[in-house]
Amino acid sequence: MLYMSDPIDPANPNAWMQTLKPQGEIQGLPGDRENQLVALKGGGFMLVGSDNFNPNVPGDQPMGAITASTPEGLLTAQPTQLFPPGQGWPGGAAPYGPTVVDTVYDPVTGQESVQLRVSTWEKPPGWVPTQEQPTMPYNPKTYQTNITVQH
Repeated sequence: MLYMSDPIDPANPNAWMQTLKPQGEIQGLPGDRENQLVALKGGGFMLVGSDNFNPNVPGDQPMGAITASTPEGLLTAQPTQLFPPGQGWPGGAAPYGPTVVDTVYDPVTGQESVQLRVSTWEKPPGWVPTQEQPTMPYNPKTYQTNITVQH
């Protein structure tokens, strides 16, 4: 769901929370878990999101992004899968928790490089289930990746 608020009033910086208004549901973008909205330096907005990925659900994806020139444009933007299912995931585990670390805009090419940090929950080397520990221990790892947005 996309919400918008009134502009932040410097004299009452917390009041914007009282003005949130639903604008609509963003379709086709993972968002059951973490998501982040950022203003792009070259103009427009990017929303990244992640889900509890289920490889048994056709078309399910762990992480995606949408871009638009306005916040309202995010409601109809087509998502891009950032880590399509298959081989090549860091540590063999589905990534989650995209965090935009920085963006670098090149006005000559109109391209903006978006640096993301993502997490995975990987199987610890040599771990096997035991009676004392039947479920895999939490073993988070973080990785950085870049995606390019063409303005």
